[in-house]
Amino acid sequence: MQKYERAEWFLKTAGQLAPNDILTTFYLIENSLMADDYAGVEHYLDRLFQIHSIKDITTFAKGLDETALKISFTPELLAPLIANRIKAKTEELEQLAGT
Repeated sequence: MQKYERAEWFLKTAGQLAPNDILTTFYLIENSLMADDYAGVEHYLDRLFQIHSIKDITTFAKGLDETALKISFTPELLAPLIANRIKAKTEELEQLAGT
C-alpha cells in the first residue's frame, strides 16, 4: 500500500504544478484504483469531469492506445469508470432538459 501512497504524493505534486493536466488526473484515478481506494477513484473522477469536457476526456482516452503512455498505464482499467461517469452525466443532463 505504501507504494500507492507515495505515488499519489508525487502525482498530487505534479497536479499542483500543472492543475489542468488531464494525464495526471488519469494517473491519480488509476493509482487509487490499484490501491483499492474507491473514495479516491470517485474524487479524481469528479475532478476529471469538473476540469475537462466529455469530448476532451474521450478524445484523450481514445488516443492512449496509440501513444507511448502504455508503460505503467492501463487504459482498460479506466475505460469502464469513465464510460459509466459519462453515462451518468448524460442521464443527468437529459433529466435537466426534461427528455
